[in-house]
Amino acid sequence: MYRSSTMVADVQSRTATRAGVRRAALVLMIAGPMATALAQPTLTRIVRSFDSGRDPVPGRPAPFVFRGEQNTRAPVLNDRGEVVFRARSASSIDNSGAEFGLYAYRPCDAVQPLIRLVDSTLTGVNPTFVVPGQAAGSRFLDFAIPVLNNAGDVVFRAAYNEPGVGSQSGLFAMSVNGGAIVQLVDTGVAAPLGSYSTFQFSAGGLTDLTLAGLTDSGVVVFWARYSSSAHVGLFATTVAGGAIVPLVNTSGSFVPVGTGLPTPGEWVDTRPEFSLSDNGVVAFRGTLRASPGGGVFRDGVFSVPAASGTVQTVAFQFQPAPSAAGVSYSSFGGGPDINESGDVAYVAALSDGRSGMYRGTAAGGPQVRVMDTRPGSFVVPGEIAGAAFDTVSFAPLGEDLNQGFFSFIRLGFPNNRGYYYYDPLAGISRVVDTQIAAPGLSLPARLTFGSGAEGAGINDAGNLIYPGSGTDGVGPLLGLYYFDAALAANVRIADSTNALAVLGDTFTFSGVQTTKFGVHISHANNSGRHRSLNNREQVAFTAQFDNFDFGVYLWSYSGVGGSGEVEITCPADITVECGANTSPAGAGSATAVDTCSGAAAAVSFSDVFTPACGSTGVITRTWSADNGGTPVTCVQTITIEDTIAPALALPPDTSSACDASPDPTNTGFATAADLCDAAPELTYADAVTPGSCPGESTITRTWTATDDCGNAASATQVIAVGNDATPVLTVPADVSVGCLASTDPSATGAATATTPCDPNPTITYSDSTVAGSCTAESVITRTWTVTDGCGNTTSAMQTIHVVDEAAPTITPPTNADVGCDEPSDPAATGFATASDDCGEATVSYQDVILPGACDASYSIIRSWIATDACGNSASTVQFIFVSDTAAPIISVPADVIVECGDSTEPSATGEATVSDGCSPIATLGHIDSEAPGACAGSRIITRAWSASDACGNAITQNQTITVLDRIAPTLSVPPDVTIVCGDSADTSLTGAATASDVCDPAPIVSFLDNTEPGVCPIASVIVRTWTAADACGNTSSGSQRISLIDTVAPEIQCPPDVTVVVEPGECEATLDLGFATATDLCSEPSVTSNAPAVFPVGVTYVLWTATDACGNSTTCTQTVTVEDEQAPVIKCWLATTMLWPPNHDLTPVGLCVHVCDACESGIPPLVTVYSDEDDEEPTGDGLHSPDARNIAPGTLRLRRERRGDSDGRVYLIVVQATDSSGNTAMTACTVVVPHSRSPHALRCVMVQAHTAHAYFNLMHAPPPGFVLVGDGPVIGPKQ
Repeated sequence: MYRSSTMVADVQSRTATRAGVRRAALVLMIAGPMATALAQPTLTRIVRSFDSGRDPVPGRPAPFVFRGEQNTRAPVLNDRGEVVFRARSASSIDNSGAEFGLYAYRPCDAVQPLIRLVDSTLTGVNPTFVVPGQAAGSRFLDFAIPVLNNAGDVVFRAAYNEPGVGSQSGLFAMSVNGGAIVQLVDTGVAAPLGSYSTFQFSAGGLTDLTLAGLTDSGVVVFWARYSSSAHVGLFATTVAGGAIVPLVNTSGSFVPVGTGLPTPGEWVDTRPEFSLSDNGVVAFRGTLRASPGGGVFRDGVFSVPAASGTVQTVAFQFQPAPSAAGVSYSSFGGGPDINESGDVAYVAALSDGRSGMYRGTAAGGPQVRVMDTRPGSFVVPGEIAGAAFDTVSFAPLGEDLNQGFFSFIRLGFPNNRGYYYYDPLAGISRVVDTQIAAPGLSLPARLTFGSGAEGAGINDAGNLIYPGSGTDGVGPLLGLYYFDAALAANVRIADSTNALAVLGDTFTFSGVQTTKFGVHISHANNSGRHRSLNNREQVAFTAQFDNFDFGVYLWSYSGVGGSGEVEITCPADITVECGANTSPAGAGSATAVDTCSGAAAAVSFSDVFTPACGSTGVITRTWSADNGGTPVTCVQTITIEDTIAPALALPPDTSSACDASPDPTNTGFATAADLCDAAPELTYADAVTPGSCPGESTITRTWTATDDCGNAASATQVIAVGNDATPVLTVPADVSVGCLASTDPSATGAATATTPCDPNPTITYSDSTVAGSCTAESVITRTWTVTDGCGNTTSAMQTIHVVDEAAPTITPPTNADVGCDEPSDPAATGFATASDDCGEATVSYQDVILPGACDASYSIIRSWIATDACGNSASTVQFIFVSDTAAPIISVPADVIVECGDSTEPSATGEATVSDGCSPIATLGHIDSEAPGACAGSRIITRAWSASDACGNAITQNQTITVLDRIAPTLSVPPDVTIVCGDSADTSLTGAATASDVCDPAPIVSFLDNTEPGVCPIASVIVRTWTAADACGNTSSGSQRISLIDTVAPEIQCPPDVTVVVEPGECEATLDLGFATATDLCSEPSVTSNAPAVFPVGVTYVLWTATDACGNSTTCTQTVTVEDEQAPVIKCWLATTMLWPPNHDLTPVGLCVHVCDACESGIPPLVTVYSDEDDEEPTGDGLHSPDARNIAPGTLRLRRERRGDSDGRVYLIVVQATDSSGNTAMTACTVVVPHSRSPHALRCVMVQAHTAHAYFNLMHAPPPGFVLVGDGPVIGPKQ
């Protein structure tokens, strides 16, 4: 029912409401001013059976007897203080406690508080109490611990005897006031499952507390076997004996939801440990298959309505455990328990080996970790840092989700253990452990607890009941204790130090019956009605003092007891406004009633006022009623609060100029009035919203009036702030500027402005231009304007005159030299350029010509003039020189190459031609010069051709005529050859080339070798390139191939053999073997081996291999011996150790041999048989031989014979095993053939066998007189 977002609030709410009036009264009784008078517990002894006196059984003249009872049966208790318990009593024929019965204690019955409900007695020959639904004469035999609800219904399980049938058992119901017994179910009732057989209850004793649960409304849930105990299940009925309804069982179809399985399979088990809430919901543990018809078993915690319905999964195996990443549930144990809100507590083992307590919901809601034993998960209260919970016991669940659990502690104080209290809001606190004094005593008295300690019993208020054992500082200590959760205080009910004074008897810690307190603790006691602690803070318990003494007691923490009790109920807590009526007339009055008589009791009250703010506060009203001289109280809380805010009056909305103050002194103050506060605090806060322009805004002023209790009223006043002021503008003076000067405000001046509310107004200008008398002159009228952010503006004007008085600037083209045949106009010699600062300029020119030295040479003087639009002008001069400086154009023939001996005349090599653009040609000719070539037979002729014109311009160009030798020599190459690695490749062995040349009588012959890789690094091919060259560098080439091969294997030398002995217990060795060495004619060989990393016991042959670069290889072998000096372990045993009768048969003796060696397996055993009589030795009734055949494990046969005059025969079977290192182990077994079966003969032959075996164990050899058998000749028919 919990969700993570609301869990704390829900727990707080439940904690506040469920504790109830009763707990509040209890706290006041303990902590209030009358604590001394009110906190004294009372103890009522219900019944006793002491040596000093035994109480009579009600309804019959016999005493209670506890004699022979091994198990203390704890009583059960309801919220009315009624107690039901099972006890033994004397029978009509003895005083040993042969009769069994159930008894009820009813505190409200002043006349007869203790009554007999049912017992096993006879009245005459007939049972005193008739077993309902059974044949006449059926008699109750014994009773399990019953269950008891707050309505006074009692449900019990009983064994009974039915005439003609035998012992049976069943569940029955009756009233705590006695009367009719109702049959609910018994082993003669058919299970409501069709053809299935009758119910079968637990085959154990009748002490099982979990066979039935009971609600206040009378719903009964029970667990039972059926179908001849093949199936189990949970069933429901009512105390009236209604129909039996199956809830879940192993033969029906009750598929649970919420397991996370795709399709859950069948139920295979439901545990008898279950819990039943008073709302009629069952929580139980069960096991089902993971899939229908098969699959693994999966455990879980489940819930199901007692009225039948869907089975809901609370927690399931392998689901993730809460608050433990990566950890899942592995199994469940203890519990579960369910409270009235549907919370389910359970214990689970985890996948990491730890365990924990958890809580889920019957509706399958989120799971919560209460605690676990994982390291670092929880701090152990009262322990050293690092201590952790080590075990967890199941603990019942309180209505406020509290639990009291027991745990051992690890990594803390030595042997520490104790009870701890879990509160969902406050966490885990210590109740008691071995480090503090036992409740009610001082150190060294302390509780140490035994290994069987369990979780504490708990009631709705969260208070606990638990037993404890330890030491009182001198001897053993045994006690029963109550824990007040509200005060976090332990209260001693009774212990072995005060038992005589408190309980009327002493604990002796001796006898067959263990001294103990009988009290229900770790069972699902709240909802299953197996309770020893009720919601009135009463405890019912049994005290067993020694072998025969016991008592049943009712202890009341709040001092209640006697024949009646007054219960008081407070009116509900209320909250009112100041001034409201807080008297009982307005706030309500408590009521009190005697729970036994039902009469009303007078009430009174006293108030304690705790002031708060203003006139508010809390009235703690304690109501009281008299309970036989002891007041009972409850507390009502009346909270007086002030939730009404003050009344607030505002000044009206207003406006303000931007340069005026908006302070309340100018805009008005608010006023406030409050009913409970004469002078509420008045404050305001302004929120300023900027307007549409600077200086304008809206102030929203929030006025707040707050009284002493923090009630506040707020309202707003609006103040509008405006801006309508005109800006002030200052413009610069008028100015005249040249046409090239800037008219920007940075040069002619900028306007300035001021405004009252805008620190940054905008200043702009616009120009209007009128043309002057010429293009470059004008008049600019500049209008300046200032505008603030709200649009307020001011404007003014400035005049700027622009004039042109500067001449243009002219740049002539550069002076030019031109040929006589080239143009001289500006398009060829360049134009002058002109520019004017204020406009365009016009350019013109005039030429003057001066004659030169010849007709084709003269000078031009060119004058350039520039004029602008306003008549301003400038001029410059350019000189142009015309001349004939160009040489004639000559065209010589191309360079040629000729072979030596060919003609070099122009007629053969080509004639030059010439032309001129300005003058006639004067001359044309050539001159040759000759240079030697690069080699004999070659030369270079440089032929210079020359021409000149009439002005003396001349030109010369060369022609080159190259005479060359370009014919290569003739070459003859030797044939290809093959040589072996190590042979020489010299030309004297592989051959030399020869050459001849037409022009060079002695050409040079040379060679160059290039090695190509072969099939391996050493094998290769030499490609020898032969070259013949003449004096002029003409060459001829040819190739010869010389193949180099390697076919010889390396030589190898192994390292010496190695022998080592391993240490005892070791079966392998890591060795340094050394290294093999190898040599090769042609390459460095590689050496490898197959040696393992470690060597086992025995001989290992290491193969060393040397391989050269061409794959030629050779091997050698190194022997490595690892010896084991530890002998095997050998055992033998026999199926038959004695042969009888001595009929000469060869009989298998079932020899088994086991050989175990630390380093080897499969060592074969060797079997040898010796005897103190030989194969062929006469026996007195015939001769048979050999006496041992098939001598091997599993097959050995020995002959059943011995000499008739001997004291028996001993076969000594020697078994030995030898490992590969030669270590031998031996053992022996013996088989005897006694002289007879008399004790003396048997003892005699066994002594001989023992002596022979002992001798062999000492000497590792058969004793003197023993001979080898099994090697004799074959004699006789029995073989």
